[in-house]
Amino acid sequence: VFHLPPADQTAMFARLAGWLVPGGRLLISLGGTADPGFTSGMHGQTFFYAAHPPAAALRLLAAAGFAVEHWEVDDPDSRGHVAVLAVRQPDR
Repeated sequence: VFHLPPADQTAMFARLAGWLVPGGRLLISLGGTADPGFTSGMHGQTFFYAAHPPAAALRLLAAAGFAVEHWEVDDPDSRGHVAVLAVRQPDR
């Protein structure tokens, strides 16, 4: 989701929760910094990147109905991508 602006990432977390049944698992890669947005080239194309700070992203996932089971920085050399494993909680 780090190719979406931060406000759209928040909405995407809710959409992902809506697509999963309670107990459904989510494996997602997030940006690892509070960067509001930048572009970078790859394979001759320009890509947009943005992120919430990791602690804020984890709170947003929880607010969308996920329990984070594990998270870790998976690429510290590339602005710190964060891999997250979460499970969709039952409806409240």
